[in-house]
Order: sequence, then structure tokens, then C-alpha cells
Amino acid sequence: MRSPNHLNVSLDFGEQLLKEEGKGILRWMVEGAIQHLRECDEVGGYRLTQAQVDRVEQLLAESDSIRKFVTERIQFSRGSDLSTAEIIEAYFDYCSERGWVAFPTKTVERNLPDIMLENFRSAVGTNVMRDGKRVRGYPNVALVGTSADDRPDFELH
Repeated sequence: MRSPNHLNVSLDFGEQLLKEEGKGILRWMVEGAIQHLRECDEVGGYRLTQAQVDRVEQLLAESDSIRKFVTERIQFSRGSDLSTAEIIEAYFDYCSERGWVAFPTKTVERNLPDIMLENFRSAVGTNVMRDGKRVRGYPNVALVGTSADDRPDFELH
């Protein structure tokens, strides 16, 4: 069996690199620092590509996905209501559409009351009727595109 040194790898590579390339490495570092200082003056920090900006925005949105879902997919609708189960199902679909990892059901249930109250002044209660039973839910709200306000003004008889 060969010894680990059979590759002739120098154990003092760092010293050798500094000796042979130190001036170039230092120049490269100083040039980078100068470029970054200019960048800080121009944009206040690191200049990001559009792809990086989009990735950051998506990560931030995903980290607050419950609030983002509520503001984008739920609207005030007098006389309508949503059960907590309906909201959670729509939330999971919303996250799936975006390729996001949804928060667990219990986390959504725990966060929804504050978010719904903040956005719609809709407090959770058990006055929502589904299949003849009272269930937990929110009054005066509807999923976007499902409220009575979005339906035509005529009725079919």
C-alpha cells in the first residue's frame, strides 16, 4: 500500500502560493474591495442580478407564505364565509402552484386568526355552516374569484 504522500502534494502549499502568487492575490483582493466600495456607494450594498433578486423575493415570500396567501387569495365579501379547512386546502394548493413548502396545518391554524383579523377584521368562530354542521371559520370573506360580487348580475331561472 502506498503512503498518502505518493501524490507529491506539498504540505506547505499556502506558503508556496503566497511566495509565487502573493502580489497577484493581493492586487486581486484590493481591486475587488475597490469595486465593492463603488458598488456600496451606487446601490448601498451588493449589486444583485435579476435572478438573485427574484430568488431572494421568492424565499422571503415563501417564509411568509400564509400572509402572502391571505392577501392574494382571500378578499372581503359581505355575507360569505370560509371554513378553516377550506382556507387551509386553498393555501396548500397556492404553495404547490409556486413550488413552495407549505407550513404544517397546525401552524396555519395558529397563524390564521391574527392574519385574518388584521386584513379583514374577520374573527374566527364556529358560526360557519358546512353540511348542516357548525365548523370553525371566518365570516365575510371569500376566496378570490369565488365571491358573489364576481358572479354575473343576472340569475338563471
